[in-house]
Amino acid sequence: ALSVRVDVTTGTVRTIKEACRSDLGGMPTNKMQLRMAGAGFLKDKDGLAALNIGPGTTLDLVPKKRGGR
Repeated sequence: ALSVRVDVTTGTVRTIKEACRSDLGGMPTNKMQLRMAGAGFLKDKDGLAALNIGPGTTLDLVPKKRGGR
């Protein structure tokens, strides 16, 4: 498990990916996908407040696979 702190009022999904990057050995953010139960995969531009992501929210990080969805 990986725990990160971001400002939910101004943060985006991309902000979370960037915060995880160093703990994942420098994995590029475009190779990461975040998934939230009930919402599916999240887009980088989505705001955390709009998605109701707050303290204690659990997201799944999945590496993107080549060649499609």
